[in-house]
Amino acid sequence: MKRILRAKESRVIGRGVCLLFCFFLFSSFCFAQEVPANLDAFSFENKERKEPIKLFVNQSKVLDKKATRVAIGNPEIADVRVISDKEIMLLGKSAGKTNLIIWDKFGGREVFAVEVIQQDLRKTAKEINEMLKVSGFGGVRAIAKGERIILKGIVSTSEQMKQLNNLVSGLKNVVNIVELRKPSPQKPELIQIDVEVLEVNKSALREMGVAWSEAFYFSEIPDLSPTEEWLNTFSQLTPGLVKIGRWQYSAVTAKLSMLFEEGKARLLAHPKLVTNSGKQANFRVGGEIPVQVSGDNPHIEWKPYGVFLEIEPTVVFEGSINTKLRAEVSSLDWSYATKSGGDTPALKTRTAQTEVNVGQGDTLLIAGLIQNDQASNLQKFPLLGDIPVLGELFKSREFQNNQTELVLFITPTIVSLKEKERRFRKEIEEVEEREETKKMLALRKQIQEQLSILSQKEQEARKAEEEAKKRRKELLALMRRVEELAKENERQAKMIGEILRAKRTEQERSLEEINRKIKKRLEGKITSLQKAMEEAKREEERAAERREKIKASIQRLRAQIEGEEKQKPIITSPRAKVSYAQRIQRQISQAVTRPESTRNLEGTAILELLLSPQGRVREARIIKSSGYRVLDKTVLRAVQATAPYPPFSSKIQEKEISLRIPFVFKKVSKPERKGGKARWRKGEKREERISLLSSVQKEEEELAKFRERLRKIEEKKRKAEERLRALERERREQKRRRQEEIKRRREERERKRRLAQMKRERERRRQEEMRRRREVEARRRQMQREIERRERELREIERKQREIALALERERRRRELEELEEKRRKEKKRWKQEQQ
Repeated sequence: MKRILRAKESRVIGRGVCLLFCFFLFSSFCFAQEVPANLDAFSFENKERKEPIKLFVNQSKVLDKKATRVAIGNPEIADVRVISDKEIMLLGKSAGKTNLIIWDKFGGREVFAVEVIQQDLRKTAKEINEMLKVSGFGGVRAIAKGERIILKGIVSTSEQMKQLNNLVSGLKNVVNIVELRKPSPQKPELIQIDVEVLEVNKSALREMGVAWSEAFYFSEIPDLSPTEEWLNTFSQLTPGLVKIGRWQYSAVTAKLSMLFEEGKARLLAHPKLVTNSGKQANFRVGGEIPVQVSGDNPHIEWKPYGVFLEIEPTVVFEGSINTKLRAEVSSLDWSYATKSGGDTPALKTRTAQTEVNVGQGDTLLIAGLIQNDQASNLQKFPLLGDIPVLGELFKSREFQNNQTELVLFITPTIVSLKEKERRFRKEIEEVEEREETKKMLALRKQIQEQLSILSQKEQEARKAEEEAKKRRKELLALMRRVEELAKENERQAKMIGEILRAKRTEQERSLEEINRKIKKRLEGKITSLQKAMEEAKREEERAAERREKIKASIQRLRAQIEGEEKQKPIITSPRAKVSYAQRIQRQISQAVTRPESTRNLEGTAILELLLSPQGRVREARIIKSSGYRVLDKTVLRAVQATAPYPPFSSKIQEKEISLRIPFVFKKVSKPERKGGKARWRKGEKREERISLLSSVQKEEEELAKFRERLRKIEEKKRKAEERLRALERERREQKRRRQEEIKRRREERERKRRLAQMKRERERRRQEEMRRRREVEARRRQMQREIERRERELREIERKQREIALALERERRRRELEELEEKRRKEKKRWKQEQQ
């Protein structure tokens, strides 16, 4: 009883130690997880950000901050709400400034400056810039400064200044400091004008689905290289067609190029003109026709026709050209020619006139100048078509309406020295910008490397934590393993007992050996008798087959002698089934006709037939192939040709029979069958037939002898079975007596075994109790050491995490300083540009 109480006390102590160890492990993991690993989770007392949080009225912004408590300085300016444990939402209510205070779960406090603006001035400035660009004020731009928008730039005329004031008069908080600076007349700028005049078949355009107003789009390319190749043929117009803008590639230009190749479009003129800003440039290509003028002073006037172009480009301000354009295309019209003084054609004229502001290097497209040409074709039958009234029935008139559209492309470009200087300055700025970008990328790479180092340290801390979890799992697995081993020992003890109970004595084994020998001897005798019976059956079947063959031969001989042919042999044998199968085999063999190509093939095919009592074939298949597909098919065709077969005789009482019939094919030199029926040779003699009858009688005598031998074998078999039954009865009696003796001895051994087992069980329990006490004491000491080691590891992990947090905070502050420095440099650079 005392031992049992001590065992219970030791179990309670062990469970208490395990619970204490698990408590320390879980608490250490919880402490390790509470230390944040990202930068935003750390907060320090009285830390305040210098850069304010800016938002507009009725605008919300979400801050990624872990907070337990938040407060806002002025609730009328902004409102704050905690969405989750990691997000805070800030909402602007009215214009003004206030501050936001956030407390984290470590007790730290962080202060943010909040500035709420009435409207988004940057967005308004962007919209004003787009409006100015559309209105043609490319040299003026809007800049958001504080709570105002400043207009800066240069205009060249007072009309433009007045138009600009009208545009921004309805806007609030807009300050106009645009300068009115007239262009210097001493330095006129040169302008190069590239013109292309195309004439395209309108019907071909409609067929290919080309629409000028839908197929082209605007595109701006600020840079214009002086080495740019200008357009000289339409095949080089593949960079797209636009209303105003640079050429861009499109699928429509490919269609137009195809029209050029088909002759449905042509290039009328492609001049390049250079003129001073504000001066007119003229271009004309074509010819003159003489027109006779009658009257008091008859004379001849020369009327010009062709392509006429008048262009007056003016540089309004930097990058923008005001273009006045007048284009006229005239052609000869012989359908309205006059007969006075000869054939004088009329003139068709298409004119377009406009004035627009075009950007530097942009292309102006003018289309819609359409010309209609009508033609008629007359076809008639000779002689019959000239008959009045009835001749209209033998005529065919076809009217054609051809439309052509005139398209003009004008591209003005400034080629003065000032433009070259502007490009050179722009290239220098691009080079400086690329260098600055490289520096920024290098700095960014350094920051990324430092962040990667910090992330590696963080991963190391996480790995240490994972190792602690893994070791805890190992300890738990070890405890489970100890329990499993105890259960396994109990199972093994039970198995050993069962094995001991299952052991037999030497006498039992000898008796079993004697039984096995007797059984083996009897089985050998039975096997030999069965083999003899099977051999006798096979001999009987072979004799029956030979007898049936002999009878069939006798019947055929008698039929041939008497001049008759038996079609249905009479089955009188007790072996009716075998005889019926042979009959079916003969009938099928007579129907087998081998093709001439299979004379040199040989093989054996086994056919399986399933027949009904009426002789109908239920199933026919080849269960063993002859090796040649054509021979197998020949057998199946013969079965199909000879079906149905004669019905079963009265001696066959089965509902259906399954027959396996072999067919042997041998090589033949001369065909012995014709029409599927066996033919005897004509030269046989009667003496041969008589000798065959005598051989049949001998076979019948041999069959009678074989039947007598078979009867004797059956008698021997019956006597052997009687001896076998007697031996089996004797064996069962011996087995019963042996089992009774085994049972008595087993009970005696079981009684002795129980006594020894009780003694061993008491000794085992005593030793098991002592061993369990030692294991509990050792496990308690080991768990104590493990707890101390885990506490040291956790303290080391906390120290590393604090170092990482401080390093991240220093890195964040350094990045903020760099961002402020970068903003200061950009502001300084922007201020210098504005001063320039």
